[in-house]
Amino acid sequence: LGAPLVAGDELFVLVEQEGRIRLDVLDASRGIVRWSQPLADVAWDEGEPGPVGIVRRLAGLAPAAAGGVVVCPLGMGAVVAIDIASRELLWAHRYRTIDVDREAADAGGLFRVRSAVDEARAAAAIRGRTSHPLIVGEHVLLAAYDGEGITCLGLRDGAPRWHAAASGRIHLAGV
Repeated sequence: LGAPLVAGDELFVLVEQEGRIRLDVLDASRGIVRWSQPLADVAWDEGEPGPVGIVRRLAGLAPAAAGGVVVCPLGMGAVVAIDIASRELLWAHRYRTIDVDREAADAGGLFRVRSAVDEARAAAAIRGRTSHPLIVGEHVLLAAYDGEGITCLGLRDGAPRWHAAASGRIHLAGV
C-alpha cells in the first residue's frame, strides 16, 4: 500500500490482497517473508477495490515503528498496533472519517468525477495529508488522509490522549 519501513535487517510493509490487509515483515537482504500478520478484511469484488479501496491505495499507507511496536494505518477510519516481539495485536483505534464528497464541493467543485479513478485522484488531492503515523516518545500522532484533524494516541495502549480539529491539507513533519 505504501513504502516499506526499514528497521534493522527487516522491512515492514502493508499489503492489500484479495480483500485483506496484512503486515508482511521481510528479510531486508533477501526479500523473503519472515512473518505476516493479518490486520483487516476489506470490501473486495473480483479484484475491483471500488472507489474507497482506490483512495486507500493512492494514500500510500506506510507503517511506523518504535519501542518494539509497529503502528499500521489501515484507512477506513482505523489504525492498529502490533507488538513486534510477540507478533500480536496490541490495540486498534477507530477514528471519525471525513465526507470526501462534501470536501470536493467545498473545494469549489474543481473536480469533475468521471470514473472511480478520477474520484480517487480527486479525494487524494483534496486531502493532501500524510498517511503514515508519526511516533514521538510514547505517543502516536495521526493525521490520516480520511480522518478529521490530528489525533494523539498512546503508543502502548492506543488510548486517545488528545484530538485537534483541522481541515484542508495537514502534514506532520518534525515534533
